[in-house]
Amino acid sequence: MYRHPLLESLHICFTLPIVVLDNDLDMLKAYPFQQVSCLQSDLKPHLDKVWRQKSLFPFTLLRTPKGQMLALYPFQNYLFIFGPFWSASPAQTLRPLADLAYIPQHCLAQEGLCPCQHISDVGHLLHLIHYFFTGHLHLMEQDQESLTQEIFEDIRKELSESLIQQCNLYEDQHFDFEFHLLESVKKGDLKEVRSFLSQSVTPKGVTKDLRSEKNYSILIFEKLSQLAISMGVDPVYAHHTRDYYMSKCEACLNIHDVLALRESAIILFTQKIGRINNHSYTVAKILRYIHQNLSQKLMVEDIAKQFNFSESTIRKLFRKEMNCSLQQYISQKKMEEAKVMLRNQNNVTEVSNSLGYADLAHFSRTFKAHVGLSPKQYQRSPIKDIL
Repeated sequence: MYRHPLLESLHICFTLPIVVLDNDLDMLKAYPFQQVSCLQSDLKPHLDKVWRQKSLFPFTLLRTPKGQMLALYPFQNYLFIFGPFWSASPAQTLRPLADLAYIPQHCLAQEGLCPCQHISDVGHLLHLIHYFFTGHLHLMEQDQESLTQEIFEDIRKELSESLIQQCNLYEDQHFDFEFHLLESVKKGDLKEVRSFLSQSVTPKGVTKDLRSEKNYSILIFEKLSQLAISMGVDPVYAHHTRDYYMSKCEACLNIHDVLALRESAIILFTQKIGRINNHSYTVAKILRYIHQNLSQKLMVEDIAKQFNFSESTIRKLFRKEMNCSLQQYISQKKMEEAKVMLRNQNNVTEVSNSLGYADLAHFSRTFKAHVGLSPKQYQRSPIKDIL
């Protein structure tokens, strides 16, 4: 049997069994080879259900009554099975990453014939597997962002009428507090933010109970992440940081911990924005403009007009701070976005059009010059690297 070194290396590093099934759910490979005997024939209907349903989540986790788990990862025309393994990770922490389902105990061989590794954090394992196959975390961030929006909607729907009325009493105080807070963060001035926080991290007059503080903190985390993105912070970093703080916030057992966590988030985002602001005001605005208009045909001439500079001046200013030309930076950012879209199986023509390229041939030449592969080759490359 052919044994690909990368997939085998993944098995060795994780010390986790891996089974590869084809489109008909017939086994192609197993690491170690005897691992297939651990999966009983009764498991196949459950695998078939996962394969046919096409979950919105990247993974599906199957759990037995005794707590053994299998991580299923459909990728193109293959189904990869990781496990079984044990883990104490709470089910709710896995929801943004995977669909959860339960299977009867007899779907796996007896424990003596089916040894299990202990995984302390399943979330980290899933992120690593996803990165191994695709080279990025973009898809998971999209799933988490979508789920977070659903959570916000649920919170809003579940608010009682009395709580809504109570919030209206302090609407002006909330607005003033948040406005001044976000303006301070926007400047990236840590000294000013610390001074502001020394006064309070909650608007005066608002009733402080644990659930209210958690809900308010979640809203602050969301606003901080959106502000950071608008100021040029990497969206993946901003969303991941937001989700981290939301998760930590839900685990807090008292108001003091919630307030301390909220202050930590405010300071962290301020520091991140402050580093972005180390660029001159003009270059920072140009970077923001580029990030917000990657879907357009970005020409140096048009950018110069946008900021009332001559082309020669804006070229010199940009190169001095960024150590590359303006056009090189634009191409680099467009190619980074193109790689993400191609990994998500977007049509090459659609990717080209969505990034402002009128000529598909020009897009393909530019992509190959940056990546070393044509868009089609890059899109097909993961499965060649794995099997």
